[in-house]
Amino acid sequence: MYGIGFGLLNYPTFINMEAHFRDQFSTLSAVVSLFDFIGVAVMPPVLQALKDEYGLEQGLVVYGAIMLHLVVVGVCYREPSNTEASMSLRTPSDQNEIGKTFTENPPEGKKSEENTNGTFCSILRHRKLILVLVIDFIIGYVYISWALFLVSLGTSVGLEGSDAVVLSTAGGAGGLAGNVIVIFLFYFGYMNPCTGWVIPITINGISFIGCALARDFRLLAGLSFTNGLALGTTCGASYGLVPSMVCRDHLPHAVILNYIVSGTAVQFGGIFSGFLHDMTGSTQYVFAFNGLLCFLVLPPVAVWAISDKSIEDCGSESK
Repeated sequence: MYGIGFGLLNYPTFINMEAHFRDQFSTLSAVVSLFDFIGVAVMPPVLQALKDEYGLEQGLVVYGAIMLHLVVVGVCYREPSNTEASMSLRTPSDQNEIGKTFTENPPEGKKSEENTNGTFCSILRHRKLILVLVIDFIIGYVYISWALFLVSLGTSVGLEGSDAVVLSTAGGAGGLAGNVIVIFLFYFGYMNPCTGWVIPITINGISFIGCALARDFRLLAGLSFTNGLALGTTCGASYGLVPSMVCRDHLPHAVILNYIVSGTAVQFGGIFSGFLHDMTGSTQYVFAFNGLLCFLVLPPVAVWAISDKSIEDCGSESK
């Protein structure tokens, strides 16, 4: 139920943000992703402090009371007025917000005969969205695997518990830095599949392999920071780049698919990484496999990055 609640919360957040701030959606989505990493860094010590002060049961009650403040945020959501919506319509110059050298103004759609194939069939005509979902699944998988086993990696190479925890802190700091970079890339119009995925995925692959081979504490801390930096960049870029590859009619459905894929990857990442760890008896193999996944997804992403067409006609009517 906890996961269902957060899933239902995240979807309207992005949809309302796109409805009110269409021209700035990419930049703001990166800002939201930045606060996600802040939450990941802050909530574990907060929960531990609540547990130490009030015990597990009462601590969860206090945590639930904190979460109920989100109800007030939900009440503040509203539909944009007609004036706001018309002022926020995209123009060719607005597309520079997503990436000056990559995105294009969406081609005018052709009205289909009643859209007989249905919404989710027509959305798949945006063929690059399928690749994005595959990328998001792999990034979601390696992210949760990295987050779960980072401390375990430190202890497995003989680090003290306090030093192993520093690896997680370094990774979180890198994630925050990566999201800050994404904000500036979107703001100045330099975000595209190359800067958002090709470069950071390459860095991730190298860093994961390095983590699997390293034994020195400082080297592992540096690699953990680098991993977090690259993962923060890819995570921050994911939702911001979606409007550059689907029409506005299909954007809400694309966000839904993105969340479904990301949620599945999170579950699968924990289960399969744990199975791999138990089967091999080594955390290093978990990180090596994550590096292999990054390198496997790199070629199709690189081919996409050099493509000069972003949004393909899906047969829906432009509004």
